[in-house]
Amino acid sequence: MSRDEVGTLRLLERAMELFFNQTLCCGGRVLNHTGDGAFAGFESVASALTFSLGFQESIAKIGVGIAFRLGVHLGDIFEETGRVYGDCINIAARVQSITPVGAVYVSDLVYRSVRGRSEFVFEYIGSKRLKNIPEPLDVYRVYGRDVAATLKASPRPLPPQLPEQNVEDDGIERPSIAVLPFRNLSGDREEDYFAEGIADDIIMSLGRFRAVDVIAQGSSFVFRDKSVPIGEVGKQLRTRYVADGSVRRLGHHIRVAIELFEAQTGRLIWAERYDRNLEDIFEVQDEIATLAVAAISGTIESAEQERTKIKPPNSLDAYSLVLKGTNHLLRYSASDIELAHMHFRQASFASPGYARSYAGMSRAENLNWRYRWGDDPEGGLRRAFELAVRAIELDPNDARGYAELGFALLYQKEHDRSLASYRRALALNPNEANIIAEFADALAHSGEPEEALRHFDRAMRLNPFYPDRYLWCKAGALTKLRRFDQAVECIHSMNNPAQGRRVLACCYAYLGRMDEARNEAELIREAQPGFSAEHWAREVVPDRRSEDIELFVAGLKAAGL
Repeated sequence: MSRDEVGTLRLLERAMELFFNQTLCCGGRVLNHTGDGAFAGFESVASALTFSLGFQESIAKIGVGIAFRLGVHLGDIFEETGRVYGDCINIAARVQSITPVGAVYVSDLVYRSVRGRSEFVFEYIGSKRLKNIPEPLDVYRVYGRDVAATLKASPRPLPPQLPEQNVEDDGIERPSIAVLPFRNLSGDREEDYFAEGIADDIIMSLGRFRAVDVIAQGSSFVFRDKSVPIGEVGKQLRTRYVADGSVRRLGHHIRVAIELFEAQTGRLIWAERYDRNLEDIFEVQDEIATLAVAAISGTIESAEQERTKIKPPNSLDAYSLVLKGTNHLLRYSASDIELAHMHFRQASFASPGYARSYAGMSRAENLNWRYRWGDDPEGGLRRAFELAVRAIELDPNDARGYAELGFALLYQKEHDRSLASYRRALALNPNEANIIAEFADALAHSGEPEEALRHFDRAMRLNPFYPDRYLWCKAGALTKLRRFDQAVECIHSMNNPAQGRRVLACCYAYLGRMDEARNEAELIREAQPGFSAEHWAREVVPDRRSEDIELFVAGLKAAGL
């Protein structure tokens, strides 16, 4: 307004006209509006969400120069002599107030009313205290279904009873620790990868010690850039100890500070600061991991630590490239996997002996084969195997290399060798949640779905903000056990059900819910043109038992695939 009153009013009028028109198109009506805001009501939650996403998309396309935030809540409203009021309006307005511009946030009531609907994808934002609202409210961001599936951490609300429980009385026999992402105090945002990488390596090092459970990096790193009390971190992650730290680079020197807290009381029980030359940083990481574990259990054997030490890369550039590649690898899209492969490849050139770069390339090649991405997907599985073997040759004490070998062998249908590789990985790192979940999936495909469920539950315990992949793989194990209702509920618990739709279509068909089965089949064909039930179940899905294959084929065909 201060720069151009007339122009701003014209832009605002154009945006509000769009708001009114799209509200009518979605079956709603505008109940109130001010100069730069409006309130609309809809007959269904689905209509409200369809409008909200469509409005934000339209605003972005036409480029009016003004960005909006939308909040959605579900409840009764009252109209009297031209006035509209109700607590529902207040809550919707408060949800809107914390929404980033260009986004749509919704309340827990909205989420639960449409959870599992194919056209909406949700991201749990957290439990928020809103102005003049007495109780904290679980808030979600909503997206359209075209958002890529992701392996990133998926924050999930705690079950209702957990906030009332005492962490010390939660039935967890062994002590547990969460390592938060280290703060970068260097002033250069490019150093964020380096600071987070140090915390990640500490998590990996701690995970090799059997005396302590270590919360997965994906869950603890949810608290990146958030100022959350230690007690709240401990409650959300259900952990007994929390480690926090910072990294500051000073020319060719580095200072690493770490503190260990008792989560329930917030009491500082150990702290240390390290000033080292930059080339010594990897030895510093091992030292920090040793001291942190000693502060928790005091029973770690130095011989095991020495036996399982991971070789560091020669180049800090390679280290950063692997971290960047891993970030892209977490997303299930062709473009992200291509970028991940590029970063891993560059890391292998920068530090030819760095095993993690080859392990990362192995996973990227496996996904290219699975989804027919890249220039030569047919050769992807063979290359995935060769790269995993190379990673192990370079560092036989790194669990990730054996996990990638297990993953490649599974899809080559070498089930016994796959399980042996995963067991070797877990012998090196028994608390790595992602490897435990992958091992569980391999067990399910090898004809041991009941055993698989036990390992999925352990992985979810260690990684309470587990990615959606845990759920769609667990749903696959439940399907093999013909527990179709539970499998459907598992998929509906995903924030983005895209990768679970094949299981969902199959289960709906067996449950006789044919309209829903056919709808999922249509979405599968849309995402994977030319999808064939026979090809997917017999050539891609690595099931050992013929009865599991036939069960899946029959279900997909009944759904129309």
